Amino acid sequence: MKHLKTHEKREFADVTDPKQISYLIEQYLDKKKVFVKGLPLGTTAELEILYPNPVAKLTFKEPLPQDYIRDEITIFTVVKRYIEISLVKSSFDRTTGEFELVNARIANSVREDPRIDVRSEDFFAENFRLSKYSINKNMKSAPICVQVSFDALRPKIIEEFPNCTLNILEEDVYKKDVHAVLKTQRILYIKDVHDPITYASSNSDFLDYGKYLGLKFDQEFEALNREDIKSLLVYPIIYTNLYGEKTSIGYFKMISKNDFLSEHILSRLKEYSHVLSSNVRDSNTQIIKEAHKVVNISRKGIQIQVKDPKFVSIFQSNKNEVVLDVKPKPTFRLSLFAKIATITKGNDNIYNIGMQFIGGESIRGLSDWQNFVNKLVM
Repeated sequence: MKHLKTHEKREFADVTDPKQISYLIEQYLDKKKVFVKGLPLGTTAELEILYPNPVAKLTFKEPLPQDYIRDEITIFTVVKRYIEISLVKSSFDRTTGEFELVNARIANSVREDPRIDVRSEDFFAENFRLSKYSINKNMKSAPICVQVSFDALRPKIIEEFPNCTLNILEEDVYKKDVHAVLKTQRILYIKDVHDPITYASSNSDFLDYGKYLGLKFDQEFEALNREDIKSLLVYPIIYTNLYGEKTSIGYFKMISKNDFLSEHILSRLKEYSHVLSSNVRDSNTQIIKEAHKVVNISRKGIQIQVKDPKFVSIFQSNKNEVVLDVKPKPTFRLSLFAKIATITKGNDNIYNIGMQFIGGESIRGLSDWQNFVNKLVM
């Protein structure tokens, strides 16, 4: 088995005495569903201990081919504590078999977030939306998808407004006006730089630059007047990522030394801003509509099974931001936010992809999801 990301090392206790193994089964696995290593995913059996000489009895839901059950097998469970038990076949009639107890391994600690194996259920995840790049408030510079979108639209903007610059977010020192706009995500529109009244605004979409500057207003007012500027406009370009977070990815800036900048320009820049944000989203988002089998779940995450190498490659390349629809029942669907935690290659080139849900109870869908899982854990 090839692990594309290593798991945290799990410590085990070994049990070799058949009586202790039978006691272990009574405590954790009696009449419970277990899985058999090497069998197709979704194949489960009910485990029971028979006395006086303790032997394990496995009962499968459906008859299996005779060669499916080898002379030595390993059964396991992954719910609250990982347990695996090695058995030797005494008899097997395709549905029911008896097995000698050889040894067992049990994880030393109980899972803080119990996993529930749902491979035997019709449980699917679908409609994945994945971001190629993380675009959020912690971003220091804009990724390539932003640069490409800006470069494509810049000639059209300059043709309409020759004195307008379209600027990308960079790790740089900005002038006070630009820094204020990127920080507040509000429009700075000073119609008359020489009139202090026009620095203020009661519109929530616009930056009240006078209030923002506070005691530094006089200094900035004098600096702008020395530059012989008549009118100033800085317009932020806001991107909303898959999690609904808004962040500045760039800005328009217009300076006029002769005429007042008209409010018509504001409406046009608003349109261009929406186009840029939409183009960035399209180029930064990969979509996988196909449904994939869910193999286990927990309060904090989910693991799916992926067979198509094309989809595996998409998951590998877009690990940071994922939105997915989980469908545990035909009439029950949740949309959840996650990030890729593990990608593990198993038998037959089938990949198990683990996703960790992001956010607290306030994140859309997560509270309902945790309530659903709690009912299964209890």
